[in-house]
Amino acid sequence: MTEAAPRLLMLHGFLSAGVVWDRLRAELGGGALTIAPDLLGWGEAGWRGEPYGLEEMIEALEPILEREWPTHLLGHSMGGIVALALATRFPGRFQAVGVAGLPVFRDRPDGESHIHRRGKLHRALLHTDCVSHAGCVAMYQVRWLWRPLIPVFAPRQPREHLFAAFNHTREGHFSSLNRIVFGDLVPGVAAAGGARVAALHGGRDPSAPLERVRALAREHDWDFRVAPTANHQLIVERPRLTARWIREHLLANPAHATTP
Repeated sequence: MTEAAPRLLMLHGFLSAGVVWDRLRAELGGGALTIAPDLLGWGEAGWRGEPYGLEEMIEALEPILEREWPTHLLGHSMGGIVALALATRFPGRFQAVGVAGLPVFRDRPDGESHIHRRGKLHRALLHTDCVSHAGCVAMYQVRWLWRPLIPVFAPRQPREHLFAAFNHTREGHFSSLNRIVFGDLVPGVAAAGGARVAALHGGRDPSAPLERVRALAREHDWDFRVAPTANHQLIVERPRLTARWIREHLLANPAHATTP
């Protein structure tokens, strides 16, 4: 009897959507059945109610869990927090959890002090949520005007992903950033319900502090790997490397894992 392929639920990060995984899904090919939904407040999964938190985001994913029965989880950036929280909420249900570019922040001032180093654009995005979200709305509405400039200013980013980055609700922008990314949630979900955890981090990641993830990995005995020349967008810009890590460190028997 042929062993069934792993079923991998892929969870995107802040200013992103399910399409961020397209290149990586193509690179993985038939090695896994992949499911890549839009998270609550992003893309097609809009949310116009009150600000929400991690609990509501998990509840929105429960129908997908019941329908698709994923065996493995993979989250990028904010999605890594959600993946760890899912494994904690449903202990023993997943064989392994993968986190790439996991952000570990104590609160918003802590996150801002780190991300502000990325320059004026990122400082502007974090300065006032309502203003930065209005900018996202405007960018999405005129996306066909700046589409020809993508190969010049963002040659390694897929057009669809850049469009998706600006396609979210105000509540999605506010809640995802303040209540999840800056919500000091990672220490509480790091045990991941007993599931094996594999972590991949870019050595040149300017958005998520590398040493904080390294410390968590040591504390909880995660399989922790660093891609020295990769940045925060490694799942998009380095799909071949990321796919190899997924096959050898997330989906495979850990006894057979090698360095990415």
